[in-house]
Amino acid sequence: MIVRYLDLETGRKAEDRGISEFSLTEGNWSCDCNRRIPFDGLSGSDTCDGCHRFLVYDVEAEDGDEPFDAIDVIREANSEYYTRLRAT
Repeated sequence: MIVRYLDLETGRKAEDRGISEFSLTEGNWSCDCNRRIPFDGLSGSDTCDGCHRFLVYDVEAEDGDEPFDAIDVIREANSEYYTRLRAT
């Protein structure tokens, strides 16, 4: 899947490819630790960076992807981010 991110701190956008729905919603790309990679090429530290900065604003199927509902994937991928944003 092609994933497009918005950096809430700088307003920059970035794109990553080859991310599975599971990785984006529950796995390693479900928080900022790996979502930062397409922005600066660096992964996070040994501790989790949390869900503060890199929101998913679009997803697109790649060849070979199982069908998915983009709105549902985006909603699930950002569920922890929205909770934190509402609290601020």
